[in-house]
Amino acid sequence: MSTRTAPKKAFGARFRAVRLEKGFTYQAIAKLLGISVPMILKYERGFSFPTVETLILMSQRLEVSLDSLLGLNVYEIKKRPL
Repeated sequence: MSTRTAPKKAFGARFRAVRLEKGFTYQAIAKLLGISVPMILKYERGFSFPTVETLILMSQRLEVSLDSLLGLNVYEIKKRPL
């Protein structure tokens, strides 16, 4: 897995886990977010990454923080050198 696809695949896995945890089908989450089922599949499989606007919408509609959706850990961020 290249360093360019790793973040997409990691996001896709988290997005899928949240979708399933919340009990959404592909069709239901696509309708909730106003995007197509093929785009949901691309996100989950790591072939595409949502826009900032779509990420915010996902966070709001799924009731999860952007940090958790993106896999960010505040402690890890603070430890990284600038």
